[in-house]
Amino acid sequence: MRGWLLGGLSALVLMGAAGGARAQEAPEISAEDAAMLEALAEVDAAFGRAATSMGVPAPQLGPVMKALVTTLVAHPDDASDYSLVWGFDIFSERTDEGPSMPILTHAGQCTPPLAGMSVVGFRRLSQNGAVGHRCVFIGADPEESDAHGMVAETVLQNSERQLRSRIGLGAASDADGRAAEVLDARISTLEAAADEVDRLLVEMLLGRAGTVPVHESDPVEAPATRDGLTGDDLAVIDDLARQLDDSLAALADRLGVESVSVRPMMTVMLADVFKDLPDEGDYGFTVDFEIYAVTDTGGLDAGTADEDERQRRPVYADAPACSAANKNLPVIRFERVRMDGLSGHRCILSGQSPDVADAWVYMAWFVLEGPNAYLEVSTGAAAASETDGYALTSRIGLERLDALNTMAGQIEALALETVLDAGEQAGPDAE
Repeated sequence: MRGWLLGGLSALVLMGAAGGARAQEAPEISAEDAAMLEALAEVDAAFGRAATSMGVPAPQLGPVMKALVTTLVAHPDDASDYSLVWGFDIFSERTDEGPSMPILTHAGQCTPPLAGMSVVGFRRLSQNGAVGHRCVFIGADPEESDAHGMVAETVLQNSERQLRSRIGLGAASDADGRAAEVLDARISTLEAAADEVDRLLVEMLLGRAGTVPVHESDPVEAPATRDGLTGDDLAVIDDLARQLDDSLAALADRLGVESVSVRPMMTVMLADVFKDLPDEGDYGFTVDFEIYAVTDTGGLDAGTADEDERQRRPVYADAPACSAANKNLPVIRFERVRMDGLSGHRCILSGQSPDVADAWVYMAWFVLEGPNAYLEVSTGAAAASETDGYALTSRIGLERLDALNTMAGQIEALALETVLDAGEQAGPDAE
């Protein structure tokens, strides 16, 4: 596996399997912690090299990037049935120094970096004058069926410089299907890490990625916030992340599939939603969510459903239908979704509450149904203020709209993966 990944990604310097000999350099910590620290050092070094070549300050890795990287490479010492390798690198050059990297427009143009890999994700990128794309690949080593790898590759360009980043993760196991299972559980985290890398790269292209560090010896008063979060914010974030983790674990248990903790990843996504809430004004800001799925839809079809007496939500054909069903809230995104025998919609609404004039509300609905499965995921948020009104609450909400959309999409993807895993385990003959 290591040779396969190294051969195909020569720009990457991949670590050895987590829990290997490198942990001996720091005997006072576990092998898992040593692997995480080494992965973070590799990311920090790659950004440092790129920043030096660009003549800009190197970004300091924030809690989001740190949590995503450590979640990717997490390998408990007692998980001895598989091994991991990891790699990360950034290539940077001026646009007049070499051939221009092509900016792709659709997934069919992505070229897998390794034999045996196929495209599982594609995104066009455009932000602050930089344009580009991201391709995500996953697949098995054609010569070693017990080895699997996945890679997220991003290309970004502006008028002066072009960048390419690659995040690679490989797994190997003697147990049939185990390596693929390990990577499938991490693909959402890989894409979230790629999102954060892209954000930092755009900051570097703009020349504003670095920050001035404060020396520990400086006689400064301890700040009231940490990374733009108060103690109350951190407590709320921790509680919501726990609830999300518990909800997804309960869903996996109910559907009879293995669950993987997503608490670190959801903590950093929630931090993006809650950070830098304004100090002024008297207001409240809340986030909630709900995940519901069944693989036996007979009760739903009969209208009696399960013990919750739940019924199917309608699948809407277009944005106006979704808006009409939600008190005419403005729809900011709508798409019909079809995959693996399931069909449905994703509908995101936000704007002034139809019930409370001073409140801004957000709601993301994701509904998929099929003959043997039904999935419903909702992510909501609201800001309200009786004294400062909609002018304040709408500003609070709109400043968090991108982070809410990212978090909602991640929750939907994790729930969908669980439902699809349950379908695969049930087999094609499931009733």
